[in-house]
Amino acid sequence: TPAGLAPMQVIVGDVHPLDFVLPEVEGFQRYAKAICWLDVATNRIWFSVVVLPKGQGVRNEHVIASFIEMATAWGLPHSLYLDNGSEYNWAAFIEDALQLRADRARVIIHAKPYSARSKPIEGIFGQLERHHFANLPGWIGGDRMKSKTANVGRAPTPFPGDHRLFVQAIDCAVELYHSLPQP
Repeated sequence: TPAGLAPMQVIVGDVHPLDFVLPEVEGFQRYAKAICWLDVATNRIWFSVVVLPKGQGVRNEHVIASFIEMATAWGLPHSLYLDNGSEYNWAAFIEDALQLRADRARVIIHAKPYSARSKPIEGIFGQLERHHFANLPGWIGGDRMKSKTANVGRAPTPFPGDHRLFVQAIDCAVELYHSLPQP
């Protein structure tokens, strides 16, 4: 819980699929992913949206680039609470740097395997999806195979813009989330 935590004391990292159909672009996937960092004390979230070439998944270099962006904007966290995916293998290399900042020895914490509920960021994803992303065009929700009511049984309509415009729309939705009072 955030009780007793200072800002940047615990940052949770996770990769989250964004349930939007994107326009068809030769060589790229139709669905984006977000590399996210949550400050547990403030519920502030950092989103790095990536649209990957076909056949690729999020790798170490994508997560490292996102971490550097977040740390440049927010500062270096005291500790990281990370998923168990292979895209977080780089974290062992930063542990010494984080120990210079931390008050305690353990600065890299890994979530329980296959337990989404063990990560506080999952609740924020749900909140963003229900209240912010669902209002954007191209959103299809969690079931990519199911046609939405708005499409009346037809295939989902893709987001009406390029990847740059999509990233801007996600950034605006996250800014709206940040502008609302946090519990």
